[in-house]
Amino acid sequence: MHLKKLFILAISLCAFGATAWAQSELKIVTVNLEKALGGYYKTDEAIEKLRVDQDKALAQIAEMQKEGEALIEEYKEMDEQSKNVALTESARAKATEDAQKKFEVIRSKEQELQQFSANAQRALEQRQQTHRTLMLEEIQKVIDTLAYEREATLVLDVSGRSTMGAPVVLYSSAAYDITADVLAILNKDKPVEVEAAAE
Repeated sequence: MHLKKLFILAISLCAFGATAWAQSELKIVTVNLEKALGGYYKTDEAIEKLRVDQDKALAQIAEMQKEGEALIEEYKEMDEQSKNVALTESARAKATEDAQKKFEVIRSKEQELQQFSANAQRALEQRQQTHRTLMLEEIQKVIDTLAYEREATLVLDVSGRSTMGAPVVLYSSAAYDITADVLAILNKDKPVEVEAAAE
C-alpha cells in the first residue's frame, strides 16, 4: 500500500512538472491585423486602383443611362404621333409600329444596363477580396518570421471580434504587441512617390 502511494505521488509530480515546463515555455505575442492591413502601403495602392476602375464603370453606366433617356424621348414622340388625329391612319399605324419597336429596344437596353452594373459590381468585389487575401498572406509571412525570430509559441490577433461584438482578446499588454514591427518590415520597400503622396 505504501509503495502504491509513492507510485501515485511520483506520477503526480511528473505531471505537475510537465505542466509547469509547458507554461514556462509558452511565449505569446500579439498583432493588430486590421491595423497592419490598413497601414500597409500596398493596401492603399490596391484601393486606389479599385477606385479608378469603379469610376470608369460608373462613367460607363452614366453613358448607358443617357442613351436610355434619349431612347425614351424618341419613344414618347412616336407614341404621341400614333395618337395624333391630324396624321393619316397609315401614318399613325406606322408611328405605333415604330413606337413598339423602340419600346423593345428600351427594354433591351435596360436589361443590358442591369447586367453590366451587376457584372461590374461583382468584378470589383472579387478583385477587392483577392487583393485583401494577397495582402493578408504577405502580412502572415512577416508575422511568421517575427514569431520565429522571437521564439513565440502563440500569436494572437487583437483586432478580432467575437459573435457578440466584443474583442476576442479582452486584454493584452502593449509589450507583447509586434504590429509596429510588422508594418516596419512591410513598408521598408515603400516607393518614394507613395511616401510623398501620403505626406
